[in-house]
Amino acid sequence: MTMCPDIRSEPGEFGVSAAQNLDARALGSWLAGLSVSGFSPREDLALVEGLAMGRKIPAIAADLRQTDFVCRLRFEVLASTLRDTYGRLPIEAMPLLLTALRARVTRTEAAHG
Repeated sequence: MTMCPDIRSEPGEFGVSAAQNLDARALGSWLAGLSVSGFSPREDLALVEGLAMGRKIPAIAADLRQTDFVCRLRFEVLASTLRDTYGRLPIEAMPLLLTALRARVTRTEAAHG
């Protein structure tokens, strides 16, 4: 398994992480080496976009024909490198993750067709 880039920093007064300082290319490279584990790049994107829009895991899982548990685990893997030292996912991490996932879909689809 590819090691994820370590972007966590010591939290400031409010436990803010260094997610905003992560180079998008570093995250993209990590995602490129991530094992598929039953999810295509487009499905990873659909999972994260759904959560970012406020959809619940059961609805997203049904759309993806996956179990709730598998979708939760997949999101934890995708978000693992963006969590702060307290294990929270900072608000600035979601746009970064979405951008990297969208770029991954674009690269994958360009390579296959």
